[in-house]
Amino acid sequence: MTVIMHSHDPGCKFAQDGNGNHEDAARRVSDSYNLHLLADKDGNQGRFLAFQLADGTGDGTAYASREDAIRGQHHNEKYCMFVPIRRTSMTVCQAATLLRSARMMYDLGNPQIERQVIIPRLTNEHQAKQMRRLQAQLNRRG
Repeated sequence: MTVIMHSHDPGCKFAQDGNGNHEDAARRVSDSYNLHLLADKDGNQGRFLAFQLADGTGDGTAYASREDAIRGQHHNEKYCMFVPIRRTSMTVCQAATLLRSARMMYDLGNPQIERQVIIPRLTNEHQAKQMRRLQAQLNRRG
């Protein structure tokens, strides 16, 4: 087994195990996103990737629109998150945060497919505040 080390983003609070490592799903999302970005930075910008919430696997397609990405999931879209390709790379920490947010939205009964607005990347402080609010909503329900 090969262990690949990566540094955490400043303020990263979403490590999944006792050793401070993120789950494989976050690595899959980050790797796939960055591969698509590097493969055709200008051509893929603005396209969407679809990832399974359960394990971070994607279908390898860079869809022209969010709607195309949803259609491409063949009625399983509520179990996916849809990520737009931007000009910047995605760290494993950012992927872990996206997955955690999408999973929390799913648990709250708000799958990502219902959102029409793309939320820009936030500062670490704003992201932490958003995550606390989502967690509080989940705690009230459970």
